[in-house]
Amino acid sequence: MPLDGAPGVGEVRTVGLTAAVAFSAELLAADPGLPERAVVAALRHGVATRVLRGHALQISPPFVITETEITTMVDGLGAELDEVAG
Repeated sequence: MPLDGAPGVGEVRTVGLTAAVAFSAELLAADPGLPERAVVAALRHGVATRVLRGHALQISPPFVITETEITTMVDGLGAELDEVAG
């Protein structure tokens, strides 16, 4: 599942394997505690992340990650976004 255009996503930024999934400004204005809850939800879906600058989730997978693991990570983040922002 591509994360661009997922519910509540304002922007996806990447540098190499490091990425940040920023929540939309409207969603953050309506629910400022969303990023912290999203971290907990992501972990339930098998993805370890952290809040970045109060408005985004940071993802830093290992350099030895496989394409299958990347797909699993993106799918987990997509499920988390559906859960907390959908």
